[in-house]
Amino acid sequence: MPERVAAVANRFLDLAEAESRPLDHMKLQKLIYFAHGWHLAIEGEPLLDEMIEAWEHGPVVSSLYHQFKLYGARPIRGRAWYIDPDLGTAVYPQTAAEHVNHLIGVIWARYGAYRGVQLSTMTHASDTPWSEIRRAMPWARNAQIPNDLIEEYFRNLAHRNRMRNEAAEASHFC
Repeated sequence: MPERVAAVANRFLDLAEAESRPLDHMKLQKLIYFAHGWHLAIEGEPLLDEMIEAWEHGPVVSSLYHQFKLYGARPIRGRAWYIDPDLGTAVYPQTAAEHVNHLIGVIWARYGAYRGVQLSTMTHASDTPWSEIRRAMPWARNAQIPNDLIEEYFRNLAHRNRMRNEAAEASHFC
């Protein structure tokens, strides 16, 4: 079952806070995109309960953008939330799924040292799902990036990484 975007965001915010690393809005959006992509590639299921959109400046989860846009490029100090429709109150969710927390931890360890602008450069490469959607629909604002396109990209990325690692290991024997 997909996780609430707010829960995934809060896990990244908790990890950043635990390491006293500032986490701005751009970086958070990109980390969530990477987590979603790798989850699709590994599990074959979406991580998020919302779609990633191809905005002019990169992949974005719209609801998260609207919650944190007030921070601009400054570090986020709050937590993500949603309104519980039954209670009418704000809920600040955390993900409880062990495999999701593990994946988020791996994504944080791999990408957390990069600045938001560096992560943005990665998501804007010419072969990425974001660039494909922007090329196909340059006039479209907030076009959704299909999960199957994201999944295929990250599976191919995993394959390329595996091949690169095997080649590096083989070179040690030559």
